[in-house]
Amino acid sequence: MTTVRRTLLAAVALLTVLAWNLSAPAQQGGPPPTLHLNPEDVRRQLSSRVELVDVNNETTLVKYVQAFKAATTPDDQSQLVQELTDYLLQHGLSPSPDAAEAFLSLAIEARRAGRPEEFARLAGYAQSFDPGHPAIHMALASEARERQGTLSLTFLYESLAALLDSFTDVAWKPTSLANLALWTRAASLLLLAVLALLLFLRYNALLRHDVQEWLGSTEAAWTRAASWLVLFLPALLLLSGYWWVVYWGALFLIYSRALERLAVLLAVACLAASGWFGLWAQQQLYLSQVQPHASNLRCLANRMDVGPDRSLEEAAEGDANLKGTYLVILADRLLLQGSYVRAEKLYTEADRNQGGSAPACNNLGCLYYYQGRFQEAIAQFGRAIELRPDLGAAFFNRALAKNKLFDFSGAKEDQDKARTLDAPLFARLGKIQSEDWVPVPVFVPLEKTRTLALAQSLQKPTGLTRALAGKVTPATGILSPPFSTPAIVLALGFLLGALIRRRAFFSHACYKCGRPYCDRCKTSLEFESFCGQCVHLYIKQDGVSPEARLKKNYEVETHNRGQNIFRSVLSLVAPGAGHIWEGRALQGLLILALWCALLAGFLTAPWFYPLPAPPSAGSLAPAYTLAASAIMAVVWLVFGLLKALSRPAPVWDGRGRR
Repeated sequence: MTTVRRTLLAAVALLTVLAWNLSAPAQQGGPPPTLHLNPEDVRRQLSSRVELVDVNNETTLVKYVQAFKAATTPDDQSQLVQELTDYLLQHGLSPSPDAAEAFLSLAIEARRAGRPEEFARLAGYAQSFDPGHPAIHMALASEARERQGTLSLTFLYESLAALLDSFTDVAWKPTSLANLALWTRAASLLLLAVLALLLFLRYNALLRHDVQEWLGSTEAAWTRAASWLVLFLPALLLLSGYWWVVYWGALFLIYSRALERLAVLLAVACLAASGWFGLWAQQQLYLSQVQPHASNLRCLANRMDVGPDRSLEEAAEGDANLKGTYLVILADRLLLQGSYVRAEKLYTEADRNQGGSAPACNNLGCLYYYQGRFQEAIAQFGRAIELRPDLGAAFFNRALAKNKLFDFSGAKEDQDKARTLDAPLFARLGKIQSEDWVPVPVFVPLEKTRTLALAQSLQKPTGLTRALAGKVTPATGILSPPFSTPAIVLALGFLLGALIRRRAFFSHACYKCGRPYCDRCKTSLEFESFCGQCVHLYIKQDGVSPEARLKKNYEVETHNRGQNIFRSVLSLVAPGAGHIWEGRALQGLLILALWCALLAGFLTAPWFYPLPAPPSAGSLAPAYTLAASAIMAVVWLVFGLLKALSRPAPVWDGRGRR
């Protein structure tokens, strides 16, 4: 007992001394340091907050970028880029738009700081992570324009690459298609407007003559006013200038020639097709931002950040029929992020919920492969094959896993089977070394998630409305957009009226002097291409006075001069219109369509450019301005100016013959 007591007393004494030393102020160094247990203080003491979150692909990328910025030499930076490239390849993230955009932002900062060589190097790093990223090409084009000029081949090449890639990149495609639809709609309206104006200039006198004849007088002021009112009635009633385009284009089909009618009908068909395309593109753009389609698009785009996809967790607890789909998509997002523990749990739950899911098993095998658990990966790939014997990706993935375990014969057998089932898979992978291949996840088809997003959007009060509310079919797409239905109905209606009543019911233009005449004001139909005066003056030549002959010759000369002026002015203002004016309708339509399409690009520039990219990455507007201006200049010189200066072609008669 004595020994125990002594030990206890010694321990109490030692603790007392230690407590005194810790509580007493230091003689020279001030108060002793204390241990801070406040989480905020601990966070401030750490070098980065990244240390406090889960380690995944996203946080690893952040660490690499931070280390890259801290590196002092280009060699060290190049080494870090190579390590990051290897890491992303090993985790199935090739291409990696997130890494590409991270280095692109560094490149843009270097360009703003006036370091072009560093910009080129960093932009090259960005392109190595995602060669088809449109924003990278736009940034390179902007840099080439500043350093080499607008006419440089580098600027034109990078601009064209950005434009083409914007239609192949999964994330950019919906916006690019919506921009293209806006451009085609504007171009088709402009084309129909020019045709309507051309027909108005040529045939408005015939319509006014018919209206006055139908009202019973050609001299009274009120009948002349009524004839003009008929020309502008739709726009006056509906207070919209667009109705002139639609109404005139259809109305003058009564008087136009066969090829002119065909040109107008083709323009109306383009207008209707552009309306359908615009409606469809708007719906696709909307659905690209709606769950679950938005998350599925992000899977196919290899996006690793999961923040915008958190809503899938709540949705997975809703409709039991859709739970499996939501779980798979969310698990796919976590797989790309590198949160493997959570992804494995969700894949297992989705597989159980769906009673066996080949995509879930295949992607779970990819997850095991990335972690080096090759035997478990082979088992999951095998189960995916049992559920879907035609899944070529599962055979390909199992071949890679067997290769890691030195089962080369089994790997070759599986790879040959995969090549038989899914040859395009190998084309997508490209011609690279076999050791660089990594397993391929199988994501939900885009059509399936697009349909789900549309169905759920219809249930929301703030979702799609009107024509966009249902699936855009050719019928709804053509008939729903503004002015499409009236253009079709009016064009077919007036054309049918002209065919039923035939030309005898409507007035004609004299082949010689251009004066309107009709069967009501001309008794003889022996020479139906000429008015009564020209028949007596130029054909019968029966007792016409010299004064009347001189007056008529002056009228004919004035008419021919006016026709030539109209042809020249139209050719200068809208190349191709002059060809239509002199009877070459189809040739003129092609030239005019090209002119209107290029002009529509300038009119829609505030909406069409830039494409969906950071403003600092540049835009395609300068490239379009250069290319379109050059093409328009050539078209204007060849088909506009030369046509305006050329001699007029033979005039067409009233029945469409030379």
